[in-house]
Amino acid sequence: MQTHASPRDTFAVLRRARRHGDPKAANLFIRGTAGGGCEVGLIDFQWCGFGLAATDVCHHLCAAADAVVLEQSETSLLDHYHAELVTALVASGAAADAADAAARVLPRSTLQAQYEAALLDMGRLVFAYQITRANFGVAALNRNAYNKELSSAVWLAKRVDGLLAARGL
Repeated sequence: MQTHASPRDTFAVLRRARRHGDPKAANLFIRGTAGGGCEVGLIDFQWCGFGLAATDVCHHLCAAADAVVLEQSETSLLDHYHAELVTALVASGAAADAADAAARVLPRSTLQAQYEAALLDMGRLVFAYQITRANFGVAALNRNAYNKELSSAVWLAKRVDGLLAARGL
């Protein structure tokens, strides 16, 4: 039984990405633009650094999305994120076209592997440290977070348990 990643798989090959580190709803400011788009501003950069590309996606979903939404739509949210990322990579010139972005820069399977690694790490952090500081039921901008909403904490526990079980652990 293999219990850790080999040096050549997608868990170990670090696709260095700048990460915000705490992309919860309370740290995001979003406003609509005249053309129908949106502008996003971030605050609270104390946890910035480099890491897996999907870490901030995972953290945001765990800290901002309702547990029912995650239960029903986690895969489609990741699919949507990946499609938008591919479009942005092409628009920014980081990839020649969508096929190049999806195959070379960040394949969907790599996003999934990184997301699952980030979920396991989120579970480690939450259950080893933050759960004792949980304040369930208190109104907050990040009210769906694992430390504010019991159903979100339960979703995270079930998801981490499923990932560990799938790995034979």
